[in-house]
Amino acid sequence: MAQRFIVKKRFQNRVQKVFTYLSEEWNIEVASDFLSKLDVKMNAVVRNPAIGSMAHTYNNLRSLSVTKHNRLFYRIEREVIVFVMLSDTRKRRYRR
Repeated sequence: MAQRFIVKKRFQNRVQKVFTYLSEEWNIEVASDFLSKLDVKMNAVVRNPAIGSMAHTYNNLRSLSVTKHNRLFYRIEREVIVFVMLSDTRKRRYRR
């Protein structure tokens, strides 16, 4: 069953930073492909909130791989899915 969802500002900011990095360092097609993959994963979470594994480092958060370098973190609050953050699985690269 599809549920409502909320996107936190931290999540939005990280997605923007990743998109900007990919479009500047690679090209707009790579950046757009990233957004498409993220959209697919977010829709999968909304359809099936238990799809992600429990995050070991954060309480009450679930995580799901978006690409091999990015991981999506979210939590389930009653009937709402909260997309909390997008994390780089490598060194902190997008913080400028």
